[in-house]
Amino acid sequence: MTQDLAHVPLGIMFHRFVSEGRSSQQGSLTAQGLRRIVASLPSRALIAPEEWIERQTTGRLGGHRCLTFDDGLKRQVEFALPVLIDLGIPAFWFIP
Repeated sequence: MTQDLAHVPLGIMFHRFVSEGRSSQQGSLTAQGLRRIVASLPSRALIAPEEWIERQTTGRLGGHRCLTFDDGLKRQVEFALPVLIDLGIPAFWFIP
């Protein structure tokens, strides 16, 4: 993370997932790729959705990060959810 973004709150959105070794669509990610992204985040920057909302409404969001999963895709549950459970990381899930 660059110094320019260190104090900017960011939601990191994920959409499409594929299994390891499969050809992927542009922008898709594997479970291992998700693990690498999460590992690259500063440990105190990633916060739960409830804390994100509370901090946002009280003006104390700062440079925190949250994870979001959009459109309720089956592969998000199949590939991303086990990683999040394993790492104990909650996320926003936006279901249309």
